[in-house]
Amino acid sequence: MGISKTTAFLLQELSSKGLLHGDLLQLGVQRISPDAKHLVNSFSALELSKRKSQATSSKAQFWHTLGFENVSSLDNSDFEGAEIVWDLNLPINYSLVDLFDVVFDGGTMEHVFNTSCVLENTNSLLREGGLAIHEVPSSNFIDHGFYSFSPNLFREYYLNKGYEIIEILLIVKKRYKAKVYQYFPRDAGAEIPENWGDRNVNVWCVARKGSNIVRSNVPQQKKYADSWSQNDDAQIKVSDSSSNLKIFRRKIRSSIYVMRKKSSIFVLLTDFFYSMSKKKITMFLKYEIRSKKNGDFV
Repeated sequence: MGISKTTAFLLQELSSKGLLHGDLLQLGVQRISPDAKHLVNSFSALELSKRKSQATSSKAQFWHTLGFENVSSLDNSDFEGAEIVWDLNLPINYSLVDLFDVVFDGGTMEHVFNTSCVLENTNSLLREGGLAIHEVPSSNFIDHGFYSFSPNLFREYYLNKGYEIIEILLIVKKRYKAKVYQYFPRDAGAEIPENWGDRNVNVWCVARKGSNIVRSNVPQQKKYADSWSQNDDAQIKVSDSSSNLKIFRRKIRSSIYVMRKKSSIFVLLTDFFYSMSKKKITMFLKYEIRSKKNGDFV
């Protein structure tokens, strides 16, 4: 997938907070767009001049400008110049464990069949306090890779591993424009019923490794784990209330159908309120999505 202007902006935000430093490992050799290079360089011309002598290529220069001292890449082949050749479908070699301060996945994970192994390898590669950064497809990327991902995957996995979630964002792109939204899960059982249309959506996740690491547990999706833990009586009550709600909705729909048949004015009114509800659908989301400041990019 590579690094776009939007990705560079988000990386620069992390850099300005002092979170990018030390040894970086890229999963796959990242292609860096000219706009991304220009944006990062313009943020800190002074830092660029200080680090320019350390950089051996324009790609390395980009990462040095953000604050990294050493930059490496890992791939299944060295055809793009990766320093470490390894198949991420397999557990990482012991010599690479706890070796990096940041592991950056800018669109590699979706191309690896064994997703759980990619996440476990990322965890193994990181030192305590290190950052896992992912930007992977979530919607409208048919056949780009094996998978597209929900933000919930990263939240559940990294919390289960004892990580601190720094941020989870949704990057919504249309042609050469993008808008960034912050992702705030309020209710583990909710979904985002948004129609993205012809827009591509990426998940951006930044998580910091803690000292309380769980290496054996497999994460379960919280909304189902919570249901399993409820007692039978509670489940019956939920089932009954849900059934009653369905019956009520069915009656309302039937009434509306009859009224629409009899009144053209009612048809106009219902069409109007339906269109308004579509515009304000985010009011009903249990997952809140807020636009970040400076979220629009041209």
